[in-house]
This record gives sequence, structure tokens and C-alpha cells, in this order.
Amino acid sequence: MKEVSVISRFLRSVEVFVFYHPRVFLAAIALLTIGFATRVPYLEMYSNFADLLPQEHPYIQLHNEVKDTFGGANNVVVAISVKEGDIFTSEVLARLHTLTQGVDSLPGVNHNLVRSLTHRTVRKIWLTEMGNMNSQPYYDPLQPNLSDEQLAQMRIDVMSNPTVYGLLVSPDLKSVLVRGTFNERQLDYVEIFRQLGDLKEQVKAEQASAGAPQIEIYATGQPVLMGWVYSYLDQIVQIFFLTLAILLTLLVAYFRSRITALSCRLLAS
Repeated sequence: MKEVSVISRFLRSVEVFVFYHPRVFLAAIALLTIGFATRVPYLEMYSNFADLLPQEHPYIQLHNEVKDTFGGANNVVVAISVKEGDIFTSEVLARLHTLTQGVDSLPGVNHNLVRSLTHRTVRKIWLTEMGNMNSQPYYDPLQPNLSDEQLAQMRIDVMSNPTVYGLLVSPDLKSVLVRGTFNERQLDYVEIFRQLGDLKEQVKAEQASAGAPQIEIYATGQPVLMGWVYSYLDQIVQIFFLTLAILLTLLVAYFRSRITALSCRLLAS
């Protein structure tokens, strides 16, 4: 009871001070408000997928140790699909190289974890007569015009490599993937989504200008998903304020008083 009495007296003294010195109290609130307002320009609204994971769990700790080497959760997968024939044409491979270079140039991408049939990280490996191991990229961008014999040989080389055939190139040879992994740090999902959209339009325009068969381009992954969400931010804000206006209108119509309606709305929120 003594502790309760002490707390009651303290609260009573605070109450008396506030009522007898309103200007001092309001000035203190104004200074605090101004202090917080100065930090508003530096405020960022950002959702990080890693924050949803239990960081104290041993599996997550192991993931944090190896994610920079083997990749994390922020991946982008872009696919090129042809309707006629297969991907082993000079035109399609040139468009695939353009798409691969675009993905490799996205902000925050891990350049060593980009995989594509035309990227330097995907290579043809073979043994020489002397037992030496040689390797070379499947595609040379300096020689984009390949002969029928070279395209046929590339098709055979791809189908004989289990790390490429069925993983990066579809079994029917009509689709090919570009995989990109981003560093686990704060990413600009809006910029990544915008650049991917521009890249898709660029590749389609180049294909159309070359008069080559039509291709379809698809993109998926965590950055793409977050980019779609951010792309509807304006509509979400409009829906929020429209809903708020409808609720206030209904409250005004019911209470026949704007003051009462606004008070009820503030209490409800």
C-alpha cells in the first residue's frame, strides 16, 4: 500500500505540474516533435525477408555463413521460350546473351552466381589426350553468327552435360533459363523490377527488328514478387483514402455531425 501511495503522489504531482505550467509542457512536446521531425527525411520503409527468419536457429546461422558463396533467398529466374524450333539459333542465343548481360548488371546481383548458357560461369569441360582438363564457354559473344554445324555441336554438348541439360535448358530444347542471385543486403526491389521490365522489352524489340521467330520471356523470384507489390503502391494508397472517405461519410450521415463523426473515427483507429 505504501508503494501505491508513493506512485499516486508522484502522478498527482505530475498532473499538478502539467496544469499549472501548460506552456512549459507544450514547449517540451513541441521540441520533441521538432526533434523527431528532423529525422523524417531519413526514415525508410523497408521489408527484409531475412528479418522473418529465426536468427538464433542453427540452420539460419549456417545459412548466413554460406549464403554469399552458394546463394540466398533473393533469386531471379528469367526464361526465354520459343514457339517454333528450338533455342539453338543465332538469333535466340544473341537475345539470351543480351538478357544474361542485363541480369548480370542488375543492382545488388552476385556476379559469380549468375548462370546461363551464354554466361562465363557455364562452361563446356573435356579431357585432352594428355589427361589435361580444358574448359571453354558454350557461347562466344564475339562470334554471334554460328553455322549450322556449330549449332548442332552446341546442341550435342549441352545434351551431354547433366548440369546444363534439364536444369538451364529444358528437355524439349524450347526454353532456357537465366538465374541470378542477389547479395543478402538491402535491395532496391523497385529498381530491380523496373530494369527487368525494360530488359524484357529491349530483348523483344531486338528480336522483332531482326525478323526472327517470336519468343516469350518470363521472370519470377522474390525481387520480382516484391516489385509487383510495390508497383501497386499508388492503388493501395488510393484505396486506403477512398475507404477512409467512405467511412467518414457514413459516420457523418449517421451522427449528423462532422465533429462527432471525426471523433468516433479517431477513437476507432
